[in-house]
Amino acid sequence: MKLLILFITLLVAPLVSSGQASAYEWTTGCGRSDQESIRCQHIKGDAILAGSQGVLHTIAFPNGVKYQYFYTGGPLCNFEGLMVRKTNRSWFKASAYCTEKNRLVFQLPSGNTFFWINAYVD
Repeated sequence: MKLLILFITLLVAPLVSSGQASAYEWTTGCGRSDQESIRCQHIKGDAILAGSQGVLHTIAFPNGVKYQYFYTGGPLCNFEGLMVRKTNRSWFKASAYCTEKNRLVFQLPSGNTFFWINAYVD
């Protein structure tokens, strides 16, 4: 058992110390309104925003428009440090909540929906 732990430590330590990050990509349901439901490319990876380490998600709609959200922690639907933006625009604070349709909705401070994605990989 000690040999297995040593092997895992030797395998993982260089990745952590070198600052390598992980990234994942999949297709998911998304939309800009409750009536819209299309398929988007979803990319998730480690990132640093304004000095805070967290997770960056990029949602690419079929028409080429991309939205991003970043958070520093917290469970699904209750993110800590949540920031959103349309790619190449300024970041701003937003809130997120999950619906009965298993959608993760990103809401603007005005109360309007910015965009939504399926809350779980489908």
